[in-house]
Amino acid sequence: MADPMDVQTAAHPPIGTARGLALALFRLVALAFALLGLWVMWQARDLVYYTPVGPGPGFFPMWLGGVLGLLSLAILGASLLGRSPALPERILPERTPAIQMGVTFAAIAFFALAVERAGFVITMFLVLIVLMLMNRVRPLTALLVALGGSVGVAWVFVQWLGVFLPTTPFGLLSAIGL
Repeated sequence: MADPMDVQTAAHPPIGTARGLALALFRLVALAFALLGLWVMWQARDLVYYTPVGPGPGFFPMWLGGVLGLLSLAILGASLLGRSPALPERILPERTPAIQMGVTFAAIAFFALAVERAGFVITMFLVLIVLMLMNRVRPLTALLVALGGSVGVAWVFVQWLGVFLPTTPFGLLSAIGL
């Protein structure tokens, strides 16, 4: 007959072990996302929730923040009750996935910093080409997808939807309205 203490130990491994550290990080991330959801809801209070023509700018942040917070609390609660998913022995990724993650985060940061200065089309093209080449997409395919994903998407948003996107400097793409 199994000892009930063994089940408790399996559900809540000691923090000093790799599984215990993974579980602690899992719970910390769940708590952080719950707090993020609460913060989004708090910030959404300053926006108009509903207008005469429909949902206002505060509608979606309020609901999405609430859903994020509730789901994160549910995940945290489940882990505290011993219903955590199977956690890996190794917390940090291997070398190649770690480099891919780092390049992806750097590309997102680059986009945020460069889009106002270089314009949407150039910045998006550079980000897409780097990400696809990093993931071993053939160069011609990467070039075509980056062109379509930057020029094509910008054209649809600017011309069809009337959404403002930062323009390229020196009027490089002004002939097509970008």
